[in-house]
Amino acid sequence: MDKGKEELSAYYMAAKGMADLLDGITKKDNKITPLIDKLGKDLGLEDYQKDIFKQQEQKLLDKFLKYDDLEYRDRKFIMPIEDIRNFLPLQNEINVFEISHLPKNIKFPIGHPVAGELYIGHPYRRELYIPYETHEEAFFVDKVHELCYLLQCLGATEITIESLNGRSVNELYNDSLSVSGGVGIKAFSGSSSYESNNSRYRGETSDTRRAMHLEFDPMHKPYVPKGLVWYPESTEWQSLVQNRIDGNMLKYVESISTKQTRIVSSAEQEKIKASARILWARANVAVEKNIKNNFKEFVDTEWKVSVIFRSKKEMDR
Repeated sequence: MDKGKEELSAYYMAAKGMADLLDGITKKDNKITPLIDKLGKDLGLEDYQKDIFKQQEQKLLDKFLKYDDLEYRDRKFIMPIEDIRNFLPLQNEINVFEISHLPKNIKFPIGHPVAGELYIGHPYRRELYIPYETHEEAFFVDKVHELCYLLQCLGATEITIESLNGRSVNELYNDSLSVSGGVGIKAFSGSSSYESNNSRYRGETSDTRRAMHLEFDPMHKPYVPKGLVWYPESTEWQSLVQNRIDGNMLKYVESISTKQTRIVSSAEQEKIKASARILWARANVAVEKNIKNNFKEFVDTEWKVSVIFRSKKEMDR
């Protein structure tokens, strides 16, 4: 690799990044950017930059294809981009891919991925990435749904979900459907009925939109279903299972909040915001609008889940 051209390219990218960032802050085109673009073309730096991007992107793709060797913190954030001329893929906080070259082993909700969108990986579903803008509430609903599914398999006859703080059950459930797109973030319905091998249930939603009541008719002895992702991390749920299967627990109440499913600290969010600002400026998208939408202050939501189990004595008959 040409050492002189490598250094020149680094200066070129730094200058272009600062000019693009200035555009994003002032929301006006400056006179510096066209001069930097012309200089890059005259010196052949744009083509050189593309080659560098492709080399680094391939290394990154190879890492993503080897999930077992990639820590969550190293694959946590992704941003697909359309035009690779202004980017280097190896950011400290955000992994950047050309949108047509995303890793084949990751999934997005319906309608995604979108160029310039910031995505975050699910902490326990390794293949799933969802928009950062709605991740807190999506992960929260995912955990609540898994708890309800677990309770159903443990022989629940009634489950009541009440909103204590923040967003209501119906409101957040409806939003989670648009985010999940059927790729792993599960949701529950309070207005439908279905039959499965282990139960029949009818769900009803209160008029206040603050609660949801589910009724079941369990047909099998309590068991832990396969495919749970939050369960292995919850000692509280594991204790619940032991008390239900080894004993004959009849009632259970648990409160779940977005604080419990929050996976981005304040300090980490500030680093992501700084990196995303630069990337959005280089992508010529609305920087401040994206900052406002993605890094707004979340309102903590807390729900109470109450369950009544069928006695194991009745199920043994």
